[in-house]
Amino acid sequence: MGKGYAVVDVATTGPAPGDRVIEVAVVHLDASGRRTDEWCTLVNPRRDFGPRHGISPADVRRAPQFAGVAGELAARLSGRVFAAQDLTFCQGFLTAEYARLGHAFAVSGLSTGPLEAPRGIALQDARASARLLVRSLDRIGTVEPVRLEVPRTVRAYAMQRSGGAR
Repeated sequence: MGKGYAVVDVATTGPAPGDRVIEVAVVHLDASGRRTDEWCTLVNPRRDFGPRHGISPADVRRAPQFAGVAGELAARLSGRVFAAQDLTFCQGFLTAEYARLGHAFAVSGLSTGPLEAPRGIALQDARASARLLVRSLDRIGTVEPVRLEVPRTVRAYAMQRSGGAR
């Protein structure tokens, strides 16, 4: 299994193809299900959108574009089994974002299943998905870990929401 699991959640400008990621969170679990790390950043989609998931266009104005976090995100996913509450949704948006940069993001993964009360805050929802995954670790078969190499941007930085993200 490699390094364990990367449980991911994204917030987007909308649900349709062509919409963009505005927040991404990753929670790392080791093979036994113990949380070992977490990371979250807002992402500037460089487009107008109405308030979504408590995020306004003003919130992301100073955030890095996806190109600025793509390498860091790839490093946080690589070697781990990809998991998400809505696997198809997260894979679709990350595939599109990496494709815009010329990188393939064709990964298999695990769906943790629907959350009882999604918060719409990527880090909180990734944590909740990680708790669901831990409950089913004994039933998980073999899933290939992510293999994704994207150079890290020297000036990459993560930008957190102001208030309420914890």
